[in-house]
Amino acid sequence: VIESRAGSRKHGCPFCSGKMVSLTNSLTRKDPELPEEWHPTKNGILTPAEITFGSNKKIWWACADHERKSTVTDRTSGANGCPFRSGYRASVTNSLVAKYPEIAAQWHPTKNGSLTPDEFFYTSSRKVWWRCLYNDDHEWRTAIPNRTTQNSGCPYCNLRPRPIQEIDLLFELTEFFEIGLDDRILFEGGYVLDCDIIIRQERLIVEFDGSYWHR
Repeated sequence: VIESRAGSRKHGCPFCSGKMVSLTNSLTRKDPELPEEWHPTKNGILTPAEITFGSNKKIWWACADHERKSTVTDRTSGANGCPFRSGYRASVTNSLVAKYPEIAAQWHPTKNGSLTPDEFFYTSSRKVWWRCLYNDDHEWRTAIPNRTTQNSGCPYCNLRPRPIQEIDLLFELTEFFEIGLDDRILFEGGYVLDCDIIIRQERLIVEFDGSYWHR
């Protein structure tokens, strides 16, 4: 029940307009899930039941591993959700280190500058340098999702097996050219090419069975 002078009624009901909190427009009533992120201590004695769901008041919010401050209306309008849960910012639960520690261990120690794997969300599109755990000479650069969601590994180690005929041809060619027995990777136009035999001094690639290129 509202009691006011006739001249002040032009402003309308303060409860319906969201200027004052009631049983029907409180944050608790309108969005019962959001109060679960209400910070337990940093908002003082204020509770979600004492503030409107469209309030512009800045409130502290807390998730499992982080806390931040934003207005109630930013949260209820959906315009400013949790950047950690949505993947816009890395945290101790969604970082590359947290989700894929075995891949984070392959983070190149020097070629990424001051960047560290705990600073990146595990599906970040950032391209970074990696170093193989089994051979320090194996270094390559690719986007983080290629490692995490596409399951790509070291391009040098993940080579297909060679047929015996191809190995015979390789050793015959080594009589005439300097060929690295494990030199099979060629970087061209941003792609990693797995070749049968590379004779670099002649700028030549030998495909033992190249019919699949023409299928």
